[in-house]
Amino acid sequence: MRNWLPEWPVLLACDQGAVMNMPIHFNTLEYARKLSEGGLPPDLAETHAQALAEVLHEATVTPGDLLLLKTDLLARIDILRNEMLAQIGALRTEMQTQIAALRTEMLAQIATLRSEMQSQIATLRSEMRTCQEFCVPGSRFVVN
Repeated sequence: MRNWLPEWPVLLACDQGAVMNMPIHFNTLEYARKLSEGGLPPDLAETHAQALAEVLHEATVTPGDLLLLKTDLLARIDILRNEMLAQIGALRTEMQTQIAALRTEMLAQIATLRSEMQSQIATLRSEMRTCQEFCVPGSRFVVN
């Protein structure tokens, strides 16, 4: 029988490669007797009882097995959830840091641009005042 457990890191002791089987025990002698009473030859009834006992012993999943698997899966889900939350938190922090750095950089560039524009405006006003001297008297050209 193929091992049906997922190939994940070991969390529980039963996860170490063994198939979680809990044998179902039943009375093979009683079963063979009932088969014989039903008309099967005794040797065939006994063979059938032994075969059924082997199958039930090797390939049975009990509610306990399922509960153990469920517990294991829930634990793995919690681990993954915690890892994802930690990664999301780290990404949030990284993004906030980058946004703050970008904000600072943009504010500095805005301040530099403002200063450059104010300087150019002052230069333009100065040039316009100089040009005003050459304008026609009585014109309405006024520089503030």
